[in-house]
Amino acid sequence: MVSKQPGILITAIMVALTTASVPHTTSASELKSTDGIWIDVRTPQEFDKGHLQSAINIPVEHIGAQIATVSTNKDMQINLYCRSGRRAETARKILRQLGYTRITNHGGYTDLLGSGNYPSSKN
Repeated sequence: MVSKQPGILITAIMVALTTASVPHTTSASELKSTDGIWIDVRTPQEFDKGHLQSAINIPVEHIGAQIATVSTNKDMQINLYCRSGRRAETARKILRQLGYTRITNHGGYTDLLGSGNYPSSKN
C-alpha cells in the first residue's frame, strides 16, 4: 500500500541525511576545559602553515595506523580538528571503530583560533 503522505517520508529521510553529515563543533566554554591530546588531521603542508600549539599532526589517511604511537589508552580524550571538520569526522569514525571511546571533532582550525582560547604555531 502506498502512503497518502509521501512528503513526510521524504522529509524524514532528508533530515536524517542532513544531520548525519554535520560534524560536532564545540563552544568556546567547552574548549577551555578540554583535556587530552590534540590531533590535527590535515596534511603536513597545511599543518606547517599553522596549527594549535599543543597539536600533533597525523593526516586522516594515516590515523588508523599511527594512533597507537600517540596513545594506546583507548579511554584517553582525543581532540580532532582539520580545516572544516569533515576530515576530523572521518578520523573520529575510524578511531571509534578501533575502540577509542573519548573522541571529539572540534571542527575547523580557523574556528578554533577565532574562539580566542587556543594560540597557534606558525612555522
